[in-house]
Amino acid sequence: MTLDRETTAKLERAITAETFNTFDKKACLEIEEQIDGHKYFLGLDTHTSPSWEEAAESYFKTIFRPLMKLVCSWEFDVSFPKKEKSKLYFELVDHLYFERLKRPSITAEEAAEEYCTAYGDNRRGRLLVHMLQHHRC
Repeated sequence: MTLDRETTAKLERAITAETFNTFDKKACLEIEEQIDGHKYFLGLDTHTSPSWEEAAESYFKTIFRPLMKLVCSWEFDVSFPKKEKSKLYFELVDHLYFERLKRPSITAEEAAEEYCTAYGDNRRGRLLVHMLQHHRC
């Protein structure tokens, strides 16, 4: 779906505000495509035809914000010290997509934590995340 200039500008402003300029214009376009995909799956889940705006709101609430919160956390900084946050975000989105094919009820947070544990760059980071996963209050 190609958005009009006003909607595209709003999306870019929203992403920039949420990520403190972590995402460039190309990444914003990729998120736009992801919202299109989210709209499709949201329609299947709800048996409705959501608007693009409804899909964008759902995407930010259920995928973008939860994943970005984790991407910006110290656990992910320790586990992925050299990785750009935008690159890590898109890796997590891909991981979430493939995990949901196997387990439709997995949350964005669960998939991200599993990714961090499995693929983090250093043992210490993976160990810390593993300990946090199993010792939550």
